[in-house]
Amino acid sequence: MFNDRFKLGGPMNVRSFKFHSLGPRDEGENLFPGQRQTTILKLRREGDAVGGDAYWAAGISLIGDLPQKPHWPLKLHTYINAGKLAALDRSKSFMLLVMTYRANESGLLYSARPLSESLGSAASNPSVSVGIGLIYRFEPLRLELNFGMPLFAYKTDGYQRGIQIGFGVECL
Repeated sequence: MFNDRFKLGGPMNVRSFKFHSLGPRDEGENLFPGQRQTTILKLRREGDAVGGDAYWAAGISLIGDLPQKPHWPLKLHTYINAGKLAALDRSKSFMLLVMTYRANESGLLYSARPLSESLGSAASNPSVSVGIGLIYRFEPLRLELNFGMPLFAYKTDGYQRGIQIGFGVECL
């Protein structure tokens, strides 16, 4: 009922990524056990995003009036968003470890490192996107129509190049 993990990604936080698609994923599911997967026949469902225990996200937006229409509530904007999601390993009782992940041909590889070692790498390898769009603001809500693309993304991130629509109260 209540999610105890953070999720990141979507049109109102780290734009140009699918909703809750950043960060670690489970291993997925073999749809036809015993069958060999080929590039033509996909027998494996991709893993779901499992969320993380810690995250950071940041964004910079430049917002301006439409030409010849400064009084309209519709505004132009350009943005750059970045974010990172990390899973913490709580199996060690005396030392806080951070689980990092990377994808290779055989799936996800997890590795545990002390928190002090992981903070630098977690901060230095974010998923980043850029784009332009329109904002319609009617307090306290905001509607956005954006065209964006990821600049840096992990293989496991669900990125969404192109048009994205967002509606909400909080925006990055």
